[in-house]
Parts: sequence; structure tokens; C-alpha cells
Amino acid sequence: MQNEIRVKSTEIRVGVNDAGDYIVVRPEDATWVKRFMQFADQVKTAASNVQGNVDSVAQAAVAMSESFEAMFGEGSSEKVFGAQYPSSLQMVEFLEQITPIVQEAVNKRKAELDKKYNVNRTGATK
Repeated sequence: MQNEIRVKSTEIRVGVNDAGDYIVVRPEDATWVKRFMQFADQVKTAASNVQGNVDSVAQAAVAMSESFEAMFGEGSSEKVFGAQYPSSLQMVEFLEQITPIVQEAVNKRKAELDKKYNVNRTGATK
């Protein structure tokens, strides 16, 4: 007899275009949410500096795209934005739409953990 286990995956697939492409939100990844928050800060900084010179705006676009693709996978910028290096305005619009999805996933996972490891559960020690 072969032993098997299955660990529940809570990844969330989010459709991003009419071609059926999607990105994946991974609330179970211990570093994903932290990287997402750092990315949000990076986008806010870039958006506030949009009046900078062309070189600094381009540098910010490259850095944001690299962070974005590190979270959502190679080619995800093209899927979501239709461009390898989207503008900070597009990134802000993306954050406005994806943040509630991420928050819901994180809150749901937290509620599941609280329920599972509640001190009032059967067998818990106080």
C-alpha cells in the first residue's frame, strides 16, 4: 500500500484579459504577501514621482515590472497590461483592483487558522 498526502492549496486564479489568461495570488506562500506589500509601496512611490525625468520614470517602470513578474510569473506584465513595462498609472489601477482580492484571501486564511488552532477546540491546552 502506498501512502499519500494532499495539502490544501489556496491559490486564487484571477482572470486578467479576454484571452483567458490569469495570474495567481498565493496567500499560503510565506513571502508572497510581504512581497505584495513591498510592491504596493514601490508603485505608490513611482506614482508620486511621475513628474520626474524620462529616465527616472523608465527606471521605475522596469523595477515595477520586475517586482510584478517576480510575484505573478514571467510574462505576467504582458498578460495584464499588454506591455512589458507598464506605466505607474496602470500599476495603481491594478493595485486598486487586486488589493481587495488579496485582503479577502488573507482574511479567509487567517479565519481558517484561528478556527483550527483556537484554544477552545477539542484537545487544546490552555
